[in-house]
Amino acid sequence: SSALLAMGRTDEAIESARTALELSERTESPALVLVSLTALGKALLAKEIWAEAAAVARRAADILADTTDRLADESAARAKDMRAEIYAVGVEATARTKEVAESVFFIEAGRAGALLTGMKNAHALRDAVLPPPLRREEQQARSAAAEASAQLAAARRTGKRRAIRTARDAHRKAEAALQAVVERVQREAKDAAHVVYPRPADVGRIRKALRGDEVLVHFVVTPWNVYVTSVRGDRFESVQVGAVEEVSDLIDAALLGEPPYVDEAQFAALREKLTSELELVEGAKRVLVSPAPELGHVPFTLVFPEHDVAYVPSGTVLAFLRERERASGRGVLSLGAPVYTGDPRGLPSLPETRKEAVAVGEIALLGPEANELRFWKALESRPRWRALHFACHGIVDTKRPLLSHHALSATASSDGSLSALEVLGHEIPADLVVLSACDTALGRVYRAEGVLGLARSFMVSGVPAVLCSQWKVDDAATRALMLEFYTLWNPEAGSGLDAAEALRKAQAHVRSQTQWAHPQYWAAWVLWGLPD
Repeated sequence: SSALLAMGRTDEAIESARTALELSERTESPALVLVSLTALGKALLAKEIWAEAAAVARRAADILADTTDRLADESAARAKDMRAEIYAVGVEATARTKEVAESVFFIEAGRAGALLTGMKNAHALRDAVLPPPLRREEQQARSAAAEASAQLAAARRTGKRRAIRTARDAHRKAEAALQAVVERVQREAKDAAHVVYPRPADVGRIRKALRGDEVLVHFVVTPWNVYVTSVRGDRFESVQVGAVEEVSDLIDAALLGEPPYVDEAQFAALREKLTSELELVEGAKRVLVSPAPELGHVPFTLVFPEHDVAYVPSGTVLAFLRERERASGRGVLSLGAPVYTGDPRGLPSLPETRKEAVAVGEIALLGPEANELRFWKALESRPRWRALHFACHGIVDTKRPLLSHHALSATASSDGSLSALEVLGHEIPADLVVLSACDTALGRVYRAEGVLGLARSFMVSGVPAVLCSQWKVDDAATRALMLEFYTLWNPEAGSGLDAAEALRKAQAHVRSQTQWAHPQYWAAWVLWGLPD
């Protein structure tokens, strides 16, 4: 079917895909049925048979949800990523038929899955009764990883390169073994806890989750076009922005290099392209952006400069967070100025982070005290925190996203790496986590599930909002932004502003300083999760 389609023989491609579907249905293999449905959907799109293409995509989406419910979080993301085309078929077909509610379904089906599974079932998975041998295997793997971490820390203190290299290799193997066991635990825990893969919220439930002054804006990239779908109150709209190549060229012109440098003149053209036909944004106070992973580097603070902006993985996740009842936390636990002297990673010191951590934290772990053991002990000293603040380097591992980590101070028993994998093993009792470091919004990108990394791990572990950065940030400008943010959001007396508004005003404060006026100094900061 694909070969016929590439040759322009559309009718034959459709017939071939229908035959393949009939044969795959006889095998009772969901994987083969999904492949056949995807091929048929793409062929129907090429023939502009929009309604049937949408129906085919809907059937495939339902099958996909049933086949990924027992996978571990990262494995589920990979599984869905391989089949993400079917959601694109659904979006493309329903956009052409102007069925906006159905478009929202396909967008949400593609974005709500693995993250929502982790968030919704975190307690059930931790409490699930697993076979004792598997529990012992997990404990042994964690012990081995801790021992390898201690050996690496000891080797680094010797300064001997060969010893460090050997210990680092052993540490990586132990971490990989631990991750494999964790994925097995997640799979079997879902069976033991009777976890069901969550279905996406419908438009009605999403509308109910939105405040009166909020608009949810999905940015969607299919293999063919870029769409923007908006939901506000009892209204919704879908706008075709343009071809993928056209929008990609505008992004490349507006965001130059790595880390991206914002060309303000070119960005104005990108902003016009993305928003010129949006009607529901006008008059709204807050824009909740659900971005396609392909647009992950775009700072939507600059796209909607007059609005409070927060990022949400999906409308389904927003509804889930809004529907949960939780008590407010108290106090800020901060970590700053970790010791990097002699660290083989070559990390530069961050002198401004000491002042930052002291200024915002009720309890501040500084210098050698900014280590993993002290953090976990301090975290347990209070039922719930208002915020956890990490003022340190963030290390992104795009190949193994669960090993992305905060670079803290090393000790005799830890190597100073607080990883996403370690965070996932705990419930994190905090209203907000602030990752005041470079690149903390980044990770491994999956088309269907977005970015797996540090920010996502905190959300799965129970934190409703995470403030993080999209690129490398300036030390002094970040300190100024953070101090202003906390002054507005968590004042010493009385109630503060919502997090999204506090962030916008803190960015405006930094922008007003001549030396930091350029967006490079303040536009990297984004709020993921609840904007309240």
